[in-house]
Amino acid sequence: MKIKKLLRNLFKTSAVLLLLVFYLTVSTPQGITAFKTIFFIAQVIPNMPVKPSDIFVKDPIQDEVSFQLNDGEGLADIYRPDDDEKHAAVLLFLGVNPAGRTDQRVVNLGRSLARSGMVVMIPWSENMTNYVIEPNEVNELISGYKYLLKQDFVNPEKTGFGGFCVGASLVTVAASDESINAKVSFVNFFGGFFDAEDLIVSVSSKTRFGKYGHQEWSQAIRL
Repeated sequence: MKIKKLLRNLFKTSAVLLLLVFYLTVSTPQGITAFKTIFFIAQVIPNMPVKPSDIFVKDPIQDEVSFQLNDGEGLADIYRPDDDEKHAAVLLFLGVNPAGRTDQRVVNLGRSLARSGMVVMIPWSENMTNYVIEPNEVNELISGYKYLLKQDFVNPEKTGFGGFCVGASLVTVAASDESINAKVSFVNFFGGFFDAEDLIVSVSSKTRFGKYGHQEWSQAIRL
């Protein structure tokens, strides 16, 4: 009898804990964030055997869009949840020589973020693809961000920038522009350059300074 009573108590305790975890997950910002993070990580890792988002979330919508620039049109891909709600949004800039628009890593990143409930805009720059950094890239990012803010599926109070390498530095400069600064809620800065002089030297010489001293970019990549 004692064993049966112990098992009943254990079952009740486990049930209460599961209900508590479920409540925290669906009713608190921290729980929702943790839940979405777990789903996102499982989705974005290529060899992950189980991808819960494929089961519980509809396939996101992917659109190619163009937006007005001072001297032409910009090109971007937008990934967004397949619903009628307004979502947080990020303009994500991949930097110098990014992977192509159809690269599976880029597509998977955009789709995974959209499955987690975020709108993702990835602008494409021919100059950056060809290792050319132009000052007007910042203006193009500003124009792209203004375009993103106007979309019906975007919550303008929860928008910001994200960037990698040189792209991180450029989106940070763009986010500081007075025409949009008050509307930027966040900037995710991944491995960007913090020193303009260092950036110019690195790009012009195609070298970097690492633990082995000055290295050519090709050597740095192999190492």
